[in-house]
Amino acid sequence: MDRRITYGLLVALVVLIALAGLLDSNILQPAPTEAGSVTPTLAPLWSVDGASINLIRIEDLKNGTHVEVQKNAAGTWLVMDIPSVEADQAKVTSALTSLAKMQIYRDYGENLDPKEYNLDKPLYKLTIKTAEAKTYVLEIGAPTPTGTGYYVRLEGAKNIVGVRSSFLSPIIDFLTNKPLPATATPTFTITPTFTLTPTITPTFTLTPTITNTPSVTPTETPIPSVTLTSNP
Repeated sequence: MDRRITYGLLVALVVLIALAGLLDSNILQPAPTEAGSVTPTLAPLWSVDGASINLIRIEDLKNGTHVEVQKNAAGTWLVMDIPSVEADQAKVTSALTSLAKMQIYRDYGENLDPKEYNLDKPLYKLTIKTAEAKTYVLEIGAPTPTGTGYYVRLEGAKNIVGVRSSFLSPIIDFLTNKPLPATATPTFTITPTFTLTPTITPTFTLTPTITNTPSVTPTETPIPSVTLTSNP
């Protein structure tokens, strides 16, 4: 009788331990909402030093547009328009930080159909080059269902992985908002204009009026001759 009780207790204990293990597993590893691995895989996407990057090019493959920035010999970033213009150095530096820290948060493996993730015809293509003459090309597909990341794949690789939007958005935004310095708004100083109304002082010009007085030629009245008659 004692052996049966002991055996029963052992069985019950084993069952309880197994149930506890299942419950703990469900708590720590909830059911995935996306295809791919159950647990996030936090790992660097690539090993790149942000300070060594000297070219960033983002392409919108759907619309056929692109933006490229390059670092010149003086260490100044330029937007490679025609002609090239100096970039907003702070915006480019922020993008460099995102590139250097870019991580995979989920690995979906290589046995997936790229069409399901817009990677058969990527939406964007990101190219970076370094001072060590290394080139990295990232194909960017559709956003994840939650909108917090993108499905991406390194060019030539088979694995499809997820990358957070916070890493890619600063570079994708270059397509609609080139990293150019803000245009200074000119400040105008308004100088009041005074209109002077002249005071007119009339000037009178005296024009003498000359009245011609006809010259009078005196007419002499002849004195009649008198004949004196003497009386006898």
